[in-house]
Amino acid sequence: MKTIDNAVRLLLSLGLALLVFVGCENDYPDSVFDPNAEGTTAPTISEVNAQPTYNGSIMAGLSVVTLSGQNFSAVAEENFVYFNDFRAQVLNASATQVQVLAPGNAIGDSVRLRTTVFGSEFFTDLIYLKIIPTVQEHGTFVSTDIGIRVAADIDENVYVGMRANMIKKIDPLGETIEWAAKPIINGNDMKMGPGNLLYMSFVIPPRVRILARFKPDGTEESRISVGKAPMGFDFDEADNGWVAGTNYLMLVRPNGTSADAMQLPANLGPVRVFNGYVYAGAYNAASQEQKIWKCQIQGEALGAPEEVLSLTASDWLEGKEIKSITFSASGDMLLGTTHHNGLFRYRESDGSHQAVYSNLLGSPAGTVVSYESITWGNDVFLYAIQKFGSEPSETFKLWKINMLEQGAPYYGRN
Repeated sequence: MKTIDNAVRLLLSLGLALLVFVGCENDYPDSVFDPNAEGTTAPTISEVNAQPTYNGSIMAGLSVVTLSGQNFSAVAEENFVYFNDFRAQVLNASATQVQVLAPGNAIGDSVRLRTTVFGSEFFTDLIYLKIIPTVQEHGTFVSTDIGIRVAADIDENVYVGMRANMIKKIDPLGETIEWAAKPIINGNDMKMGPGNLLYMSFVIPPRVRILARFKPDGTEESRISVGKAPMGFDFDEADNGWVAGTNYLMLVRPNGTSADAMQLPANLGPVRVFNGYVYAGAYNAASQEQKIWKCQIQGEALGAPEEVLSLTASDWLEGKEIKSITFSASGDMLLGTTHHNGLFRYRESDGSHQAVYSNLLGSPAGTVVSYESITWGNDVFLYAIQKFGSEPSETFKLWKINMLEQGAPYYGRN
């Protein structure tokens, strides 16, 4: 009897559930499929051009790639252009042409280019492109390494003076070795000098004020004592060294003797010889002004100082610091700074300036960052030490940057 009752109750429950189900309205949305809709015609690509290029290759993050063809959208954001899986920024668009910036992270010998437009169901056929890095990390370092100075020799070996008692050497293929033990921790500047030998300036008050010179095998060859604390330095065509010492530019002759050559109204820092002049960055603690001065080389003497750039009067660098100076072969000054955009190109002739590859080398505003040291190699590559953060939690990167032009001569390594 209980079995029959249970069966009746089950049938009643199923019946009620069926009534509820039948009485409910369909809550599914209307179909999005429109059998009469016409899709947008897929684009076609007939030609691909890029500018600038390096040895015919597209440069990541720098080259503007022009796609010519049919059925693009004149609305820039309706064009979808991919290099591998990275969508490119569309700069200009019309029905027959689209210009995009090559993404900074799509690099290789066979990068896949494909594009479509909004409303189309299809992509263009794949096109394969060679894209090379414009900016790349160079060398191999451990997490505790902090690079402070960089120099390059005539064979394109790069030397990095570390914060510890070590100089590391990176060959053109990126292999990194511990090359030399520094005589003193840190070091203020480092350049290739006469005979393609490496020099580094050191200061430990009150007595140690030297330029240390290293042999090609990394052993220390000799020390040149100077009268004042040496900071930045560089060499001229006559193999004379011009050394910043407190508020003086000092002459260091090839025989190792030295003399004061010029007093400037500020303490001096980075130094670079270019086009017959000694350029020096200077900071006046009393007025908190930072400037770049130049003095014409007149044998073993210097002409009157000429002001080149005042950071106080330049809103694009006001409140920042210049850490390193070098020059391109065309005469542009390259500045390594504490600005979040990092590197700047400055033209002394007209006072114009421009951040260098800020989309690749810049950092967000407010980032604690500095380009501590920059040097050109023998070709188109600039090597730069970028430091992040403050002691004791600093990190650094050594960048190899394709500038598409050569640097001005470093007389010491020629």
